[in-house]
Amino acid sequence: MESFSNKNPHFFQPLLPGFQSNLSIPKSFLKYLGKEMKENVDGKLAMLRNNRADRIWMVKVGFDENDKRLYIEKGWKKFCEDYDLQIGDFLVFMHHQNLVFDVFVFDPSMCERPYPSDHHQPTKPTKKADSSSLKINNPAKK
Repeated sequence: MESFSNKNPHFFQPLLPGFQSNLSIPKSFLKYLGKEMKENVDGKLAMLRNNRADRIWMVKVGFDENDKRLYIEKGWKKFCEDYDLQIGDFLVFMHHQNLVFDVFVFDPSMCERPYPSDHHQPTKPTKKADSSSLKINNPAKK
């Protein structure tokens, strides 16, 4: 059997009742985070990017010792509100490294939902995103 490397592993998560409080990262996905991340991930910041990579959300990751799962916690509610996520939506997370994820949102019709436009002119993505071209939502500021 041929082995393969998964350079940018993905996982998906359907949104069920109660999804606004936190989001569980599948246990089987931990193998892609690396040994250091698995052992010391509790309380670390993760970055969620929209499908155009022109907006980012900083969220905290927590580890539950009882069920040995990682959860996206603080900052997750803001992401849900900004995307107007609903029960029945389906999210695909593509991991890059160091807890950076591109998030793709699909609605119940199985079509990808674009990021809702806001009152500002969207930032034009560049080939290489730099911090000056990103809008950052800081969950600590309300």
